[in-house]
Amino acid sequence: AETVRGLSDRQRQQLTDFIDGLDPVDQEEAQANTRALRHILTVANPEYTRMFTRWLKSGLKGVSDPEAAGFLARAMSLTDSAGGYAVPLPIDPTIVVNDDGTVNPFREICTVKQTAADVYRSVNMTAVTGSWDGEAAEVSDDTPTVGNVDITPYKAQVFVPFSLEIGDDFPDLLGTLGELIAIEKDDMEAAAFAVGTGTNQPVGIVTALAGGSYEVPSNTTDTFALADVYDLEEELPAKFRRRAVWVANKRIYQATREAGGANLDDFWANLGQGQPPQLLGYPAYEASEMDGVINATAENRVLVFGDFRNYWIVDRIGLSVELIPHLFATANNRPSGQRGLYAWFRVGGDSVNDRAFRLLNVT
Repeated sequence: AETVRGLSDRQRQQLTDFIDGLDPVDQEEAQANTRALRHILTVANPEYTRMFTRWLKSGLKGVSDPEAAGFLARAMSLTDSAGGYAVPLPIDPTIVVNDDGTVNPFREICTVKQTAADVYRSVNMTAVTGSWDGEAAEVSDDTPTVGNVDITPYKAQVFVPFSLEIGDDFPDLLGTLGELIAIEKDDMEAAAFAVGTGTNQPVGIVTALAGGSYEVPSNTTDTFALADVYDLEEELPAKFRRRAVWVANKRIYQATREAGGANLDDFWANLGQGQPPQLLGYPAYEASEMDGVINATAENRVLVFGDFRNYWIVDRIGLSVELIPHLFATANNRPSGQRGLYAWFRVGGDSVNDRAFRLLNVT
């Protein structure tokens, strides 16, 4: 990391931390880690960024740049065997951009892992239970039970076609499209980490807990009340309360204010103060993709309380972009005067320890 050019001190530290965290279990994984490191070093090189920009601009103008194409062709062998040009990236391969449409707290509060493999495995064990025994009494077998949660990074993709004319006339079209792709990535992750189904996408925290032992029903049918908030906090084991946070839609926090009634000031805060940063002394985070409406006779999983270090986000190294130089019309398979920018990334997510959370279901 110390020899890589063009990096800030923070980026060097990120790279060093990533390398230190690699612990391959076999030769195949060690080779995958080596490819990932070579990939990072390549796309972090300022020369790579310059050549990538030259290659895209020349392609949009319909001309070739042999020097840039040759440089990127050599670098392409450092990525996956499937090939493809990797977007120049800083050492942190994750683009995090919050737009006005989605509030996404998960990368801030969850554990984020990076991998060069197609599955990331977490291993968990039950607690060891000792015993008080009399003199010369045989000790019990207190061996813990070992389990695992495998997290698969799933592919998300974005394709933006554009005409040759707008490619000529729109100032910094590629830069604008890059920003929009980054925003869409964040929006897709906001929904996936909250309520993702686990089918071709991450398992959201609500999905992971729904219907399980750690789902807490409301005290009154179809009614959200202050007692539900207190109960959720009390249900979480003390071990996890020390680092616990609340996660909910903004509307649920507003409903919490309304539920206070005459005792509102004692419970949370005065309406004129805006949303307080804490609820019952724990940080309160907004997740706009969570359910924010209480519907009668329905399942309303609206509030999560827990230690989100036990929800893991797993990034497959690299966000990739390819410029499709010509699109073809479906009628006669002839060029349509369009190009396309195709981007994809792979990410997974799941709870690795459900007992670290409690989910309120107003039903």
